[in-house]
Amino acid sequence: MNQNMKKNIVQNNFYKNELREKFIIDKILIRSRLLIKSLKDLNEKYEFQFKQNEQYNSIKCFFLLNKLKSCINLIETLTQPATHSNSGTKNLKAIKCKDSDPLESNERNQNYLMDLKNRFTLDFIKDSLNFFKNQINQILDESNKMKSNSENKEFEFKILNCYVNVLKEYFLLLISITQNNEYVSRKFLSDKELINILLTLLINEPKSQSILFKLVNENDQFDLLIMLLGVLLNLFVNCFNDKILLNLTKYKNKEVNLTALDIVLKLYQMKEKLVRIAENDQENEFNQLNEHIESQNIENINVAIMNSIHKAGKHMEDHIIAAHSGLIIGYMLFIDDSLNSGQFFKIDSVQMKLKNKAFKSMIQIIRKFIVFMKMMKVSGFSAEKYLEMVLEFLDRLEN
Repeated sequence: MNQNMKKNIVQNNFYKNELREKFIIDKILIRSRLLIKSLKDLNEKYEFQFKQNEQYNSIKCFFLLNKLKSCINLIETLTQPATHSNSGTKNLKAIKCKDSDPLESNERNQNYLMDLKNRFTLDFIKDSLNFFKNQINQILDESNKMKSNSENKEFEFKILNCYVNVLKEYFLLLISITQNNEYVSRKFLSDKELINILLTLLINEPKSQSILFKLVNENDQFDLLIMLLGVLLNLFVNCFNDKILLNLTKYKNKEVNLTALDIVLKLYQMKEKLVRIAENDQENEFNQLNEHIESQNIENINVAIMNSIHKAGKHMEDHIIAAHSGLIIGYMLFIDDSLNSGQFFKIDSVQMKLKNKAFKSMIQIIRKFIVFMKMMKVSGFSAEKYLEMVLEFLDRLEN
């Protein structure tokens, strides 16, 4: 067999695998859209509520949600590098051509998703996010109004948990398709409706509170917040110093009269305050623990240690969100300064809302988070790419 024949065989295998992946993506997307439609129909037809005589409809809802979660997970698998895929997806990874770079295959699939006719993928993502936002909000509102018995409460919790888990899968997909991909990020940033949906999910106002802040489960709240902030950071990093980012930085929510910076700044302020409180508490708890050790009261020592571990975990979650939101604020101010001559944001008004009216605490929180990431040997943090440039910019604002 001559070299030309070998080359043709390799190329044919490459195109066969590429077409197969695209066929799978098409099939899963269509199925996902039908599942969303079925969930909507179920909700409209039965006006779903948590009552004993409607458990059959609830079971149908569980079935559809689990199917949808599997579909979104499969799309995510085909749009991330093979090295990041789960061990349970070996058959899908085998689809990828052995002679092709998995990173290139990942990017091809991401771009293919965005190039489907009539903005199919973007419309599907927006429609799905709106649906899940409305459904979770409805469930939470009904839960507060209803006086359910313990059995219905348990059923209600399972439904809510199922919706939240599928929403997490969507956020993981958004992180996957925007990771290191400028083309997809530009598509996202050019869609103002999608930007509105993402930023609205971060609003925490008395008259307009996002579902993320209504969730009672703190783990769910943290997971969704950190994934959403991760998507926004991907957009900033991938399109760094590109004027298309002004679509995000100049965003303003008319309902609550808040800009994108205001929304993220309020989140940062809330988490930064909790970080400060936790740091003060840690010193008091350390002193109490020493007293218990000196008294040799084993029971009190064990209780004190367990309390400290629990609070330390919560403190770390608050610190991570504060660092992410602080970084986004830094990117916003930097982009406004470099692309918009600092005309949109007033630095003085931002400083007035920070601890000691300075960026020093924000910079410290971000740097501590980066040290933690390095200690834990976490790789692939996209925001690290222009990190020093943004932090140096914030340092200059201090002087």
